[in-house]
Amino acid sequence: MKRVEMKYLFEPESLAMIGASNNFSKWGFLILHNLMMGNYPGRIYPVNPKEKEILGLVCYPSVLEIPDPVDLALITIPAREVPRAVKECAEKKVKAIVVISAGFSELGEEGEGLQREITETARSAGIPLVGPNGQGISCPSRNLHPWMPIFFPKPGKVAIISQSGNLLTWLAQGLENFGFGISKAISAGNMADLDWADYLWYFANDPETKVILLYIEGIKHGRNFLS
Repeated sequence: MKRVEMKYLFEPESLAMIGASNNFSKWGFLILHNLMMGNYPGRIYPVNPKEKEILGLVCYPSVLEIPDPVDLALITIPAREVPRAVKECAEKKVKAIVVISAGFSELGEEGEGLQREITETARSAGIPLVGPNGQGISCPSRNLHPWMPIFFPKPGKVAIISQSGNLLTWLAQGLENFGFGISKAISAGNMADLDWADYLWYFANDPETKVILLYIEGIKHGRNFLS
């Protein structure tokens, strides 16, 4: 994975929130709300065919209906609908995708099939994909916090990649309690596409990062990781 392809995960000038919602209890509302409360400076496009406006922003029925280019897409819709959304992102030429939705390989054979489908679509289009089954990402230096916790870390030099969303938040908060900020944080989830080796390569070459902190529950490609 080339660094120029992954940079749109952390440096997007525009962002589509697929599954945005006016329902306070849904992740599509909470993550969009955190993104706005964190003062993200780029363009935000909520996507939901059942809504006209969310948090004062015009809502679009599909990512394909957004009139401008989209750098990053965040997806929180039910798992069975995600393959279609990823295909539309590929057609739209979105540059990076974060799938927060659960219901994939962690739930068995049917979910594994859905996960394989979205991975093949993203890779065929050359789009780096984080997740699925994560809780989002954070890049404090750019006020980018499209994730579940109501927490906006201070900028720093530590990058965190975690397969546990809850532990990602705990680690970021713990670092801040001891006076450390973070460069980027990723809830990696099932790692359908991007793997440990991809993240290590990216952060080893990231000028904002001096320390890489991993929380690992499993490694699929051990040789790549060691390399």
